[in-house]
Amino acid sequence: MLPTRLSNTVVIFHRPFILDGFGAVQPAGNYSVEIEEEGVPPGSERPGNRLSTKIRLTRAGVNEYLPIDPDALQTALERDNAQMDRIEQERIAKSRHSTAKKLNSFNMRLWK
Repeated sequence: MLPTRLSNTVVIFHRPFILDGFGAVQPAGNYSVEIEEEGVPPGSERPGNRLSTKIRLTRAGVNEYLPIDPDALQTALERDNAQMDRIEQERIAKSRHSTAKKLNSFNMRLWK
């Protein structure tokens, strides 16, 4: 029998999201992900053959571990981060526009 390793990580969604098998949109927040791999010698840092990937969802006060596709999770996280990047870019653009308007107004007073 090959040795197995169970590891946990936390992923952060900044916006609501859904993955296959959820049945409902999940709120933004921190989610625990459990990864089980086999063929990993004790103390090894190298990845093994992935047996399962599960995400912990809390519904009505009950924790559920649902199997998920790791590639779908990665895609959802990238999509979430891309949305955050756009929001941040819009915030920076609005701030720069506001600053430019103030500077232009100040410069116009200097020229009068």
